[in-house]
Amino acid sequence: MTETQIKILEAAEVEFADNGFNGASIRNITQRAGVNIASINYHFGSKESLFREMFHFRFDPINEIRLSRLREEQELRNGAPVPLELVIRILVAPVFELLLSEADHPPPRFVLAIARCLSEPLELFTRLGGEVFQEVYETFFAAIRDALPQADVPQVRLQLNFAISSMVGMLTHFSRIEQFAGEPLFRRQKDEILQQFITFITSGISGCVAAGPQHEER
Repeated sequence: MTETQIKILEAAEVEFADNGFNGASIRNITQRAGVNIASINYHFGSKESLFREMFHFRFDPINEIRLSRLREEQELRNGAPVPLELVIRILVAPVFELLLSEADHPPPRFVLAIARCLSEPLELFTRLGGEVFQEVYETFFAAIRDALPQADVPQVRLQLNFAISSMVGMLTHFSRIEQFAGEPLFRRQKDEILQQFITFITSGISGCVAAGPQHEER
């Protein structure tokens, strides 16, 4: 990716964070990036394409880290399942490393951009989910099934969806959670926060699987 493309994407992150997808202006993005509209049209084509590239630009490297770490652990075990807690760590840690990249600083701009745009009912997010996260979803679904052979398929999918929802909520609302808590969580040790979150998700999945499917009596 060229320097100009990166400059445009970073400017777009600020614009989307400030105004959401629907309120974002290509003209404002050009002013923030110090380029002309023709340059954005040449490199990205449209606001939707620009938003899609912003997602890929930020999440493709994270997803590659996740997949490569999981493959390495699977190879080390020669076919034996990777323990559930380690699977969750590999899924969650790259996002936390990004979110907590700088102690005592607010989340990166693109995190705020995603949080702002998630409040808008956009079909674009559904399409982006398939483009950006499908391989990660299916790969980690299989790893969790291997780690929990006693769980059935619908149960594993439900638990993975719970885990992802929790992770998205933490990613997009961390600063608000700090306000509710009344303390700056960024000042805590990053490793401590990460381990607590991994334990939270792992314990939740393990507990639900151990309890089995819950059916109401009629």
